[in-house]
Amino acid sequence: MKSSMKVGDLVREYFSGLHGVVLAIGYNCEYKDYLESPSLNPEVHVLTPNGRRVWSYKTVEILTDENL
Repeated sequence: MKSSMKVGDLVREYFSGLHGVVLAIGYNCEYKDYLESPSLNPEVHVLTPNGRRVWSYKTVEILTDENL
């Protein structure tokens, strides 16, 4: 099961392999935690080395010590 994503988490996008830090969650950047969002697949706003990106929640994995 996927843990709850929140602002400040280090994440990686499955398709591009890019990684970054979560800035906000939701269409209008209004949530700080996935559990606050009413959507099952909210937008995830991420700061990557290549600039800001918006990814789908379902295409992002949280990077933790176990999967680094």
